[in-house]
Amino acid sequence: MRYVVAYDISDDGARAKLAAVLSAWGDRIQRSVFECTLSVEELDGLMRRATPFVNVERDSLHVVPVCQNCASTRLVVGQAIVPTEDPFWIV
Repeated sequence: MRYVVAYDISDDGARAKLAAVLSAWGDRIQRSVFECTLSVEELDGLMRRATPFVNVERDSLHVVPVCQNCASTRLVVGQAIVPTEDPFWIV
């Protein structure tokens, strides 16, 4: 499943660490927005690693599922790079 992950983290250190975690799981499409293609297990792992950097009193983390039909109707204006799902083989 594809997800859009967006965050608003007030602490610079926590924000940098969260961005590093998300970079390992997906593609940055805006400064604080990532697009990730994850299985249910991978989503669980991402949430376990990401939530410690979110102060629930002042920060936010949004994980929004995007179905394949919705993703295929994406509209992009400007210099945005649309992440692609490159096929890969395990040998």
